[in-house]
Amino acid sequence: MKKMKKISAILVLAMMLASIFSSSIAFAAMPPDNTASPNTIMTCARSFVAVSSTSAIAEVFAGSSGDTPFITSEITLQSAPLGTTSFTDVKGSTKTKTVENQTSILHTCSFDISSDKEYRIKIELHL
Repeated sequence: MKKMKKISAILVLAMMLASIFSSSIAFAAMPPDNTASPNTIMTCARSFVAVSSTSAIAEVFAGSSGDTPFITSEITLQSAPLGTTSFTDVKGSTKTKTVENQTSILHTCSFDISSDKEYRIKIELHL
């Protein structure tokens, strides 16, 4: 029995050492002046609300850390059968908006829905 406890303790220590030595740490470099990249989304807020049994409104706001040549927002409606979480893109539902030389974008659009499915939105932001 003592021999088994000793072997177990050695195996646990060996596994801990192996995990420590096989772990790697990644560091992100910061610019010398400690500022964020101007092409970084710093703020994002979204809303998706059914306004009736047949219509829903999606709204996305995104803010950049500085002026960008463009910000593009893509909102895609996704649906799933009631009671499931198997969401898929609704074909042809993607709505796109682009602004140029701005620090933010506000994208509002509406979607046709029905009461026999669950819905959510997928948001993609491009700088």
